[in-house]
Amino acid sequence: WRHWGTTGATGRPDFPVHDWALTQQRSLLARLLDPVVLSRLRDAELRALPGEPTMGIPEVFETLTLSVWAELGIRAGGKQGHARSTRSVRRDVQRLHLNALISLLVEPPAGTPEDARSVARATLVELDHGLAHALEEDGADLDAYTQAHVADSRERIARALEAQMIQSTTSIR
Repeated sequence: WRHWGTTGATGRPDFPVHDWALTQQRSLLARLLDPVVLSRLRDAELRALPGEPTMGIPEVFETLTLSVWAELGIRAGGKQGHARSTRSVRRDVQRLHLNALISLLVEPPAGTPEDARSVARATLVELDHGLAHALEEDGADLDAYTQAHVADSRERIARALEAQMIQSTTSIR
């Protein structure tokens, strides 16, 4: 910690709260969505005895998505809750999550199971439906930051899904 009024490595006289939070969030998401972790989850499902409970890639993606996007009314099973304005730190983690899903879909890191790519696509489609509902049903109740964030997120999802479809048709040939 630095004394108020002194500048640290960033040249700022205050503590960079958003930068610190983003670093923590990025690290956690990277660990959860690491190709080795996703592969191990997939392998664990195969090794499990019949009827033995396991956690697979779909459960990890769903739990993560529901947690990260909770303020926007995203609920399990396609149900929608009431969306509310989202604070800046939460919007940042939502962007990180969205970037990670898009990366898994469009340009997955080496070693990423193909099932993770498919589930990332399905997750993005579901997320888009939830975000559309948040704008349509509760858009007037959302602050300008949240409205812009949701609209931007939807546009990015659309572009990623389109890019993925183009990539798939070209790679089949």
